[in-house]
Amino acid sequence: MHNALGCDFLISLEIGILVGDKFSVTAVLIPQRTKPYLPTIRASAYSDYNEKSFPQIEANLKEVSQKLLNGLKKYEICPFKGEINVKITSTKKDTQKEEYPVYCNGIDGYYLKTVTIDNYSENDWTIKKVGRETANGTVHFNLSEELTIDEINPCYDCSPTKQGQRTYYEKTTTYADIQKSSMNDDGSGIILDSARVILNFLDDGTYTIRIKATSKQGEKKTIKEIKAQGVCKNLNEPPKKTTNKIDEGLYELLGPFTGTAEDKILSQKNTITKTTDSGEEQTITYEFNLTRE
Repeated sequence: MHNALGCDFLISLEIGILVGDKFSVTAVLIPQRTKPYLPTIRASAYSDYNEKSFPQIEANLKEVSQKLLNGLKKYEICPFKGEINVKITSTKKDTQKEEYPVYCNGIDGYYLKTVTIDNYSENDWTIKKVGRETANGTVHFNLSEELTIDEINPCYDCSPTKQGQRTYYEKTTTYADIQKSSMNDDGSGIILDSARVILNFLDDGTYTIRIKATSKQGEKKTIKEIKAQGVCKNLNEPPKKTTNKIDEGLYELLGPFTGTAEDKILSQKNTITKTTDSGEEQTITYEFNLTRE
């Protein structure tokens, strides 16, 4: 029925006289079934009904109307539109060592293994909010990951009866530096495959903004180098290069900020730093300026 009438909401208004000469007015605002984020809002008012009560009846009607409007204050009825910029920089540097004494072939030795991680990534998102939740935009991202393993084993097991000195070296380098895609020749970045921006207005006069976005795929290149030298299982092969597809995702909850759905402009900018569960040091810089008609 909503679609047939070309509207987002229907209002059911019921006016009546109750037993005992009481005037009653009840209004129910019903959203489209395709708008699950909006509840049905109900408002009622009552008063005595007699020949002198018409001013009060008029006040009841205004009271019910205001209650419906107040019930909608927490929801984005008229869409906020504008640009949201989010830049996320992540770094992780870590070195772990494993060492202990070993003995073989009548000689004391010392086993040593060092694993080094040096990772860096930078994602620069430009999200354009164009509707109530709909959005589009682009992202620039670059990635650099390096994993190095150095191992010195004086008692490497060549066979059940033979042990001896062996050194092992492994280095894996992964990188991606993607500034645009073939679908987007203006150089503004990888086009987003999907994006949503959800404003949530709270009872205390604040709001949060949740951003969900996924980029189209780009290319990630990996170079792996392995070398080993010792009494057995020597390795000295050329570096192995592989290319895989990569996409980037953004899922951030920002706020709460002071503001309501009645404001004409929602605007904020800030920089926050945190350590993720995986041990990355992350810096998030965001800025947005959203306006509604």
